[in-house]
Amino acid sequence: MRTFFLLLLISLAVPFAWAKNACSLLTADDVQAVIGELVHSVPPTMMPPYGPKVEASMCRFKSASGKTVSLMARYGQPNDPPAALVAKLKSQKVSDVREIPGIGDGAVWSGAQALGRANFQLQVNKGKYTFLLFSFFGKFTEASALENAKALAARVLPRS
Repeated sequence: MRTFFLLLLISLAVPFAWAKNACSLLTADDVQAVIGELVHSVPPTMMPPYGPKVEASMCRFKSASGKTVSLMARYGQPNDPPAALVAKLKSQKVSDVREIPGIGDGAVWSGAQALGRANFQLQVNKGKYTFLLFSFFGKFTEASALENAKALAARVLPRS
């Protein structure tokens, strides 16, 4: 009985110790191979808690040409189904929102390009509690950002 309570205490004290840091999922080698440019990593960011037993982290990579790619990984909070996420983003006036079939357990693309600067995101669900957000800023076209997002998701999903 004492062992049971000890294990329960440990599991409550270390929420989602199984969750993987975004930088263990996406590497500089992955980003370089996909965007075709040398990148350097920015120190990883542990995100503030989203709620009890929800863990998130972010990893970013920058190229000399002004491209930035980031991955935010969140574990523990139930995911919105893609159709609900599309509706939510549209209600927030996010431009160019659409579902992208065939990626994870549902994916949503959003973003825009203004003044030659891209701001595109691919939000990917894996299972009920894993959420991955790939972001592309800087000198990307929408077509190249979407192609790169799909390629990076293909590399990251098996690791998450």
